[in-house]
Amino acid sequence: DLNIRNLSEETPLHLACALNNTAVVSELCARRADITAQDSRKRTPLMTAIMSGSQRSALVLLEWEFLDKAGNSMLHVACTGKSANILRHMFENFLDLNIRNLSEETPLHLACALNNTAVVSELCARRADITAQDSRKRTPLMTAIMSGSQRSALVLLE
Repeated sequence: DLNIRNLSEETPLHLACALNNTAVVSELCARRADITAQDSRKRTPLMTAIMSGSQRSALVLLEWEFLDKAGNSMLHVACTGKSANILRHMFENFLDLNIRNLSEETPLHLACALNNTAVVSELCARRADITAQDSRKRTPLMTAIMSGSQRSALVLLE
């Protein structure tokens, strides 16, 4: 149980944040641990990370805190838009460019599906995983081809 609690009502995610264990925080979030869980003092894991000075853990939690119904993160949504300034800021501050939604799609999958070549190029330059497979075993290249996104496909093949 990812959300099991100790006597102080802390979850494993609270403890990983308190100890600044970013790798464990990332894995717990990826496995959909409850990031809104409150301990006996009504503190969430994000509050615990901030109070512990765990900046990287706090940033990981912020990536996962705002997911839509499809499991899309803020980065997923930003990659479907056209605001270069917002994207630049997100690329500089997101720890996981390969964050996945409920369909296991990465932001690169979504950018390829929309033929957003500038975003595809930037994600590739920042070493996004071009071999990542979604829940239907499709890579970003396959997504680009199936979406008729020729320019994005060519960027991936560079």
